[in-house]
Amino acid sequence: MKQIFTFIFAVVIVTACDLEKEIDIDGVEFREAINISGNISRQYGASVYVECTRPPQSSYLGHKKIDDAKVYLTSGGEKIAEIPTDSFYNDGMLYHIDIDTFNYKSYGVLVESERLGTAYSTEQTLPDEIAADSVIVTKSGKNSLIATFYFTNDKNQAGYYCTAYTADRIIDELGRIFAISFYGDDATNFQNARKSDYCQISCVFYPTSTYYDDMEYYADFITLSPDFVKYLKSEEEYYASQEDEFFDYPYPLYSNIKGGYGFFGAYTVSQTRGVVLGGYTSNSFVD
Repeated sequence: MKQIFTFIFAVVIVTACDLEKEIDIDGVEFREAINISGNISRQYGASVYVECTRPPQSSYLGHKKIDDAKVYLTSGGEKIAEIPTDSFYNDGMLYHIDIDTFNYKSYGVLVESERLGTAYSTEQTLPDEIAADSVIVTKSGKNSLIATFYFTNDKNQAGYYCTAYTADRIIDELGRIFAISFYGDDATNFQNARKSDYCQISCVFYPTSTYYDDMEYYADFITLSPDFVKYLKSEEEYYASQEDEFFDYPYPLYSNIKGGYGFFGAYTVSQTRGVVLGGYTSNSFVD
């Protein structure tokens, strides 16, 4: 199960080096600062990646780890726990803590460094857990499957995500496909989705089993905090602007970190397990 949180964490960390507050190009180029990329969920705890941004003209080629960093989980502006180190990752440091024993309304992250100062996030409220009414998996093309989630739209939620993967790939991080299907007020994938009472979203995934084998799969229906939705929207614009010669600079990624750069969001997962029968012609959609 820990692999699932690691994978959604990768959605944020993949652009960690580019996270900036609005367009602060000059500031980034001439100073070092704390860069935070993280998220929190009731199921998988808080995971935070911390690194030091390096000015482009810097001659230092070593890692970006902040050696004296202390990372804390906060609620109501107060420290509630120090987040222990998990692993050295991508030239920075990954921190992780489970939150099963906590029962706070909102959570944030605080990083302290004698050399670089203090950076902290806007506190996030964990979204309600919402289960899909059903999940149907069907064949798509020669080597892929489509998981379609049907759900009653809670208009109080900021946005939704979905992802699916087969059981034989649960330890293969690179083998799983994550799809942004729908979130927030932006009905990119289908007309007027946000206004509908009943919705469906889909994602494609690629099994390693042969065509004739029965396959166990996992399907995750994910609700997102408002800040997570803002970040994902800005990420879409960021990549689109990188590919468009009209833009002198990439579209700025959304940040909710004070005193540094980065992003911290919250999400909640509802998971369904099922079996697709050999031939990929049958559907299955409940534990």
